[in-house]
Amino acid sequence: MKLSETISALHPFIGTWFIEGTNLSSSPHSPDTPVTGVWEVKIMEGGKFLESHWEYDFRSNKHIGISMLGTPTDDSQLKIFSFDNGGFYRVYDLNIKDQVWNITGDTERAKMQFDIHWKSYKEFWEIKKDGKWHPLCERVGTKG
Repeated sequence: MKLSETISALHPFIGTWFIEGTNLSSSPHSPDTPVTGVWEVKIMEGGKFLESHWEYDFRSNKHIGISMLGTPTDDSQLKIFSFDNGGFYRVYDLNIKDQVWNITGDTERAKMQFDIHWKSYKEFWEIKKDGKWHPLCERVGTKG
C-alpha cells in the first residue's frame, strides 16, 4: 500500500471521540474500574501522520497520553507510537481491514471494530502476563 493510501485509511479516525468503558481485572492499574474520557485525533501538518491526545478518568486516577499514527517510511508497516503520563512508551503495529483495526504490541494488543459510518467503535484490549494473554479493558468510542 502506498503512503498516501495508508494515511487515507486513517482519515475516518480524525475527530473527537467520547470514551466509556471498564478496566478489567487483569489491568495493572485501576482494575475493575469504569473509565470515561476524550480522545482527540487530527492530521499533523504535512499530512504524513495522525496525532492524537487522550485523557481518561478512572475515578481517582487519570491516564493522559499522546500518540502518532502512520508509517515511518513510504513502504513500512503502519505504526502507533504512544507515550503516557505513567512514563510508558509503546510501539504497536496497526493492521486495517475495512472497519477493523488490529493493534499489536509486545505486551498489549487490541481490536477496534468501527461501525459502517465511522461514528462509533468498540475496542477490546489484552495484556500479556507470564506469556499468556489476559483481558485488559473494553471501551466504546462515540464520535462527537
